[in-house]
Amino acid sequence: MSTEPRPLDPEKLLDVLKSIDRSLFQLAAAARLPHVYTDTQTDSLKEELGRLKYADKTAYEDLTEASNEVSKDGLTYDQRVSKLGEPEAERIYAPVRRASQVRRDSSVALAKFREEHPLISALVDGTKS
Repeated sequence: MSTEPRPLDPEKLLDVLKSIDRSLFQLAAAARLPHVYTDTQTDSLKEELGRLKYADKTAYEDLTEASNEVSKDGLTYDQRVSKLGEPEAERIYAPVRRASQVRRDSSVALAKFREEHPLISALVDGTKS
């Protein structure tokens, strides 16, 4: 058996250090939380963040589904206009436009929440503010 230390894999080491950093950041956020929010506010805000994240995920899935449905025939919007006319192309693309607007709105709402409540985001997501 050799007593020589094995060389460290820099990528593995970096991953471990990032994980430790994220954990320490979450602990620091948890320690600061009582100075900013009551327990009731914290619970309420965590629930709100969960709802916003779910709405954004659902909006993304709906947008993807609408886009995939419209793309099945392989035609672009301009090709549809040429082939079917603008009113029909607009009608076909309407679900994509609606889903895109819903996703835009959900993303804005989520970003606004994260900006207004960075400690809650840090605690729930493990992200730095």
